[in-house]
Amino acid sequence: AHGDFSSRIDSHHYNDEISELGETINYMASELSEADRVKNDFISTISHELRTPLTLILAPLQELLYRVSDKWTRGQLQHIQRNANRLLHLVNQLMDYRRAELGVFELKVAKGNINKLIDENFMFYDKLARRKNIDYSFNSEIGEKEFLFDANYLELIVNNLLSNAFKFTDEGGSITVGLKEEDNNLVITISDTGIGIPKEKQGKIFERFYQVNSDHSGSGIGLSLILRLIELHHGKITLDSEVNKGSTFKVYIPQDESLYKPEEIKKHRMRRPCGKRKKR
Repeated sequence: AHGDFSSRIDSHHYNDEISELGETINYMASELSEADRVKNDFISTISHELRTPLTLILAPLQELLYRVSDKWTRGQLQHIQRNANRLLHLVNQLMDYRRAELGVFELKVAKGNINKLIDENFMFYDKLARRKNIDYSFNSEIGEKEFLFDANYLELIVNNLLSNAFKFTDEGGSITVGLKEEDNNLVITISDTGIGIPKEKQGKIFERFYQVNSDHSGSGIGLSLILRLIELHHGKITLDSEVNKGSTFKVYIPQDESLYKPEEIKKHRMRRPCGKRKKR
């Protein structure tokens, strides 16, 4: 859990029963505050402790790749490099999560190749899709056109939505990622044929601490923080869901530069190589 546990109840002005209840609540708040501090310290410590050795592994690994000519050995080293980079990427995201949870939001949008970014994150779940026999596809309608977005925050958004889609979709189901432009908005769609969300719960899923299904443990950074990151982009997220049929989340990122403050726009565009992913 995460929240402000600093408030206390002044129990001295009430009768014995209410006073005792107030003291119990104050004690629980103190315990929660300490647990929250320990959790936050752990996240910060483990992030930094992992990042340093990963960086030290990747540097000599690159040197080895320069010197090795044997095809099989080079292939194995490249496999190690890809996974080490992936782990470093996850550690960096964990650090971004910690900063975001503290409320340290620093939006920096720039023109970039959104196809490439979504494709890379799409592929992180490809093996999981194969293992669960899920029909998994990425459909893009925007070609190589560049869009405004904050790469770090958008990756957090997409990864969290994909993680939830896989968590709530059974074997043999389907998950589709879509990308298009609509009314001067970049629109990212993630649809699944999972368990769906009841109508009475759909208005609560973006609230902090809320869990739709107690049978599934929480993961990722949570929909409440996702909503905050989307709103930081001056955008919105919509949900269309039906129980036992699935859910569709749509993220809208506006492309009108006038909506962003000068300090929210990077001076230089993102330099990311182009790439495409064919459908599975």
